[in-house]
Amino acid sequence: MSLRQEWLDLVAACGSDPVTEEQAILSVGREFLPACALAVLDGNEPTDDYWLFLFAQTEQAQDEHDRDYAAGHIAQPVYRS
Repeated sequence: MSLRQEWLDLVAACGSDPVTEEQAILSVGREFLPACALAVLDGNEPTDDYWLFLFAQTEQAQDEHDRDYAAGHIAQPVYRS
C-alpha cells in the first residue's frame, strides 16, 4: 500500500475528507511547514516525506481531539473506523 493511500485511509477513519485535512494542515503558515510541504505548495509532486508529514499531522490532531473528548471539553467524538 502506498503512503498516500495509508494517509487517505487514516483520514477516512477519522471521519474527514482529504481535501479538508490537507488544507487545514498546510494553512498554518509557510514558516511552520517542513521543506517537503513547502515543495508541494510551490508546485512540486508530493514525496514519501510529504505523505508521512500529513499522516503524522492527522494522527496528532485526532489524538488531541480524543483527549479533549475524554476530558469533557467537547461534546461529540470523532469516530475512527
